[in-house]
Amino acid sequence: MVAAVAPNISDYVGLVINVIKLVSTVLAVMVVTRYGRKTITLLGNLSLGLIDIGIALFFVLHSWEPSGYLIFVLLIGFNVVYGMTLGPVVWLYVP
Repeated sequence: MVAAVAPNISDYVGLVINVIKLVSTVLAVMVVTRYGRKTITLLGNLSLGLIDIGIALFFVLHSWEPSGYLIFVLLIGFNVVYGMTLGPVVWLYVP
């Protein structure tokens, strides 16, 4: 008889990220109609740049214990910002 293996958190990371992307894309429709494409695109580029700098810094500080968790949080933040700004905004209202 095969023993049941307890699920690991890594089994659900892909699901969590895809659900976050779906929710942020749905929210993007409401945000774009309120603030416009140009504003959302500029804020998205700025935010994604800052998040990338944060991820790079935490990779440099890899000996610091919580850096792995903070990188994961920043990657989820990257997905949320991208899902609300650059991802769908370009395709929602094509001129």
